[in-house]
Amino acid sequence: MSLKVKVDALIIGAGIMGASCAFQLSKRGLRVAVLEAQISPAMGSTVRSTAGVRVQFTEEVNIRLSWESIQEYQHFQDLYGEDAGYRPIGYLLLVPPERLVVHMASVRLQQYYFCLPEASKRKGGRDLPGNPSDESPPGRKFLAGGNF
Repeated sequence: MSLKVKVDALIIGAGIMGASCAFQLSKRGLRVAVLEAQISPAMGSTVRSTAGVRVQFTEEVNIRLSWESIQEYQHFQDLYGEDAGYRPIGYLLLVPPERLVVHMASVRLQQYYFCLPEASKRKGGRDLPGNPSDESPPGRKFLAGGNF
């Protein structure tokens, strides 16, 4: 027996990305089908994510995607009438000296695309606001990651 179904979009994977795509497309009136290889949704990388949402990426597409997701999580209650459990707590990234230049380039990219993470340097046991273009001694900067 074969089953013929007409859809406008076929989503492969029912993790957070696939489920979100399917939801957004269906909201726009498309007929959507989702194929999942696992026994239930969100059993791949989604289940191992520890539910963290961040914008600390080095590529524009991931920065934009994360930023838009955070906006939706922040307004989830108003949009859908349910509490998604989103609680912004921030990220702390310790950067080894040999990765500092590359890391600060990604911070500038994140700042350019809406997400304004704060880069700071540790001095005398206090956190002082830093300038991403400030070339302080290697390994003495960290990214507080905003309140995501």
